[in-house]
Amino acid sequence: MGNAIECRARDVSWAEAPADVAAMLGLPAGASIQIVHCAWTAAGNPVAVSTAYLREPAADDDRDAATPHADSAANAAAATAVSVEMSPPEPDVARALRLGPGEPASTVTVRFDNSATHVPAGLTVVTLRPELFRVAIDTAEAAGPRTARR
Repeated sequence: MGNAIECRARDVSWAEAPADVAAMLGLPAGASIQIVHCAWTAAGNPVAVSTAYLREPAADDDRDAATPHADSAANAAAATAVSVEMSPPEPDVARALRLGPGEPASTVTVRFDNSATHVPAGLTVVTLRPELFRVAIDTAEAAGPRTARR
């Protein structure tokens, strides 16, 4: 906490959606989606990995773009489902974060829906070294004034 975080590596591809991702995005099995993998560092040390799954390429990108910006697709989308889990990550993620065997990580999964059509637009999964991050979830409903009840 308090360190600058940098994207150390970014890989963008088009591939068949994993079955669970396709289901969460309301896509048929075998559908092609844009996948953006990122590795994040702080002070040169790995701190997080993220994967964004997009139904369509970002508005300003096409399939052949070398560095599409997945975050621009989320500008027209709202977070509609969030899951937070603390458990040992998949082996490749544990290696990327330099975690020991069985060491837990925080995984945050967020589904975004198109604000106009309410159709699922994308899914982002971020796995974090838990000692370096505080996960806080704010919703529009919770942002309003709070009243005390007796």
